[in-house]
Amino acid sequence: MGEVTQRLARRAFAFTSCSLGLKGLARPTPVYRVERALMRPEKARGIDGLRAELIGRDEELAKLKAALVQVLQGRGQVVTLIGEAGLGKSRLVAELRLAALAGVGSGEWGVGEALVASLSPAPNSPLPTPILWLEGRCLELTMTAGYSLFVDLLRDYFAWRPEEDDRARGERLSACVRALVEQGALSAERIEEIGPLLGNLLSLRFGTDWDDRLKNAGPEQIRHQTFLAVRDFFVAVARRQPLVLILEDLHWADSLSLDLISLLMEALPLAPLLLLCVYRPEREHKCWHLGTIAARKCLGQYTELPLRELTSEQSRRLVESLLTIENLPPTVKERILEKSRGNPFFVEEVVRSLIASGWSTGRARVPAAKPWVHGEPERRSRRSACRRVSRASSPAGSTGCGRSCSRRCRAPP
Repeated sequence: MGEVTQRLARRAFAFTSCSLGLKGLARPTPVYRVERALMRPEKARGIDGLRAELIGRDEELAKLKAALVQVLQGRGQVVTLIGEAGLGKSRLVAELRLAALAGVGSGEWGVGEALVASLSPAPNSPLPTPILWLEGRCLELTMTAGYSLFVDLLRDYFAWRPEEDDRARGERLSACVRALVEQGALSAERIEEIGPLLGNLLSLRFGTDWDDRLKNAGPEQIRHQTFLAVRDFFVAVARRQPLVLILEDLHWADSLSLDLISLLMEALPLAPLLLLCVYRPEREHKCWHLGTIAARKCLGQYTELPLRELTSEQSRRLVESLLTIENLPPTVKERILEKSRGNPFFVEEVVRSLIASGWSTGRARVPAAKPWVHGEPERRSRRSACRRVSRASSPAGSTGCGRSCSRRCRAPP
């Protein structure tokens, strides 16, 4: 692969750099060999080499921190973070995680002491046990695949490696759930029920009697038991240590995953669990009712955070933090503001195009206005690059993007 393709697809695939001698060129050409698709590809946000300060989101971040502190104090919480594409939902989640780690002194705590001290009214409150942070994402192409969000969460929890086969993954699942018995989080009897259900959910074979436990169960019975198994599993994990579940892109969630989220809301009084539900305001989708359900089931433990566009002044501050150029012409700033319309992602995309066209040398012009919709130019480039990489790294006869690159080939959060 060439450098451009590697740059666009590097968050979805692992590459090895090498060089290639080409006829007619005096110097070797740098190229990249595809090693494998990443198990958990990164989400693209921001501009490489630049990190703008978080602007216009102080209130929302403070409420997220307050919800996290409630969880650290043993009270489960649910937060809905709602906003159109590009308004900074994923950036807020990332900032919350950074804040949770910011006060770590010894490196042993999952949540920083500084965060607890800054938000907790108790001056001598004990340090929390390490927090567990799990992220699950929904994909547009898996909207009809049942439990896809929770399959992603469980894969994150069990930390499967690409080189592991199904048998090794089954052994790891079995060891993890049996560890909950040793820690007193679940009974041995309940683990014998939960283990086969989780294995069925994740399409695993254990090579034990667990493989045959569900052969006589009907679909509705398996669905009901799976709901209870997933609930009891995450409650047990949260009883062992405060648990944060990041549930991203729920506007693409399947119906069973959303029903499971509703069931987990009922478990908030039982364990220190934070459900952070992130989605766009899609009123036709079932996710739009999550706020109503949360307000009914756990009103005192529910926070709604709708995101709005940045004001003109906030957008100017964002531009100045990304383009640190003295005497930037006011006309340039105004053109960027006009094109971005208060959307932080659009601001970054316009600034990205300025940097790419050599603005720092004084030779660039503000790009002509284009009908950009939710970051389509950048998204299409990433999708095209990932498809080329996927075809190059797939066995003969297979085509198209797989699940891994699909995580990256989508509109901004």
